[in-house]
Amino acid sequence: MNLKPIETNLEDIIYKYDALFLDSFGVLVDGHNAIRGAPEFIQRLNDQKRTYLVLTNDASVSEESRSKMFFNEGLKIPPDRIISSGHLIKTFVNQQGIVNEPSVVLGSKDTIHYAEEAGVVPVNLKHIDDSRSLIIGHSGPYDWEKTLKTVLNHLTNTVNTKRKYDVVIPNPDLIYPDGKNKFGFGAAAFSELLKQGFERLHGYSPYVSFRKLGKPCPMIFKEAVSHTNSKNPLMIGDQIETDIIGGNNFGIDTALVKTGISENLYGNKKNNLTQNMMPKYILRSL
Repeated sequence: MNLKPIETNLEDIIYKYDALFLDSFGVLVDGHNAIRGAPEFIQRLNDQKRTYLVLTNDASVSEESRSKMFFNEGLKIPPDRIISSGHLIKTFVNQQGIVNEPSVVLGSKDTIHYAEEAGVVPVNLKHIDDSRSLIIGHSGPYDWEKTLKTVLNHLTNTVNTKRKYDVVIPNPDLIYPDGKNKFGFGAAAFSELLKQGFERLHGYSPYVSFRKLGKPCPMIFKEAVSHTNSKNPLMIGDQIETDIIGGNNFGIDTALVKTGISENLYGNKKNNLTQNMMPKYILRSL
């Protein structure tokens, strides 16, 4: 891996790769509207019949609903070109052997749909004592203070009674673009508060696990490679902590765009980046 990224345009390097893995927020959209040049970029990929997938950590919107949102912004991306971290809940549920078990689901209607597809039985917070897991699909709509208190007390009881419990975090994004020069707190902001409170009380516990599914974790990259049969993909993203670290750790080349979260961050911190945080490329444009 290069210690110093190569600043270039995507059109100058795209021929090296058999697939493109694209982040959504900060690369294609700013949270609400298409980023300048993104619709034309996607149209070129479609016209050239290039293999690409959108890998999104947003588990609050289904792949079908996300596709409709993209089309409304001129981004002609069908659902089968999108992999959401919500889609990975099913893999996790099967691995843990918790199919048909009750799970508290925090998030949207689409988050609940992902949970149902995964094979768990969604329940609301008041039934947490009967649940085997908690799925934190989105940062709302729910009261953070009340929910944190309820969940933390439940996890404490779980440790005291020596029962297994999984806290599932499909979306590891701490923050996300929420419009031009605006940002919101992601589901990981909630889960990190919960995790810090839990560890302050209990340290490590063999009974409670906090499991992240989306980028930078390998599960979503494995799914993308399997879906495309790619041997040499390029991951393009705007977040160093998720897109770049995730791609680097998975062993694929990465490219950072400066149109989202890292628009100012990279310039301020580039001298402090460790090797696994360093993209191979800095893209001037898509």
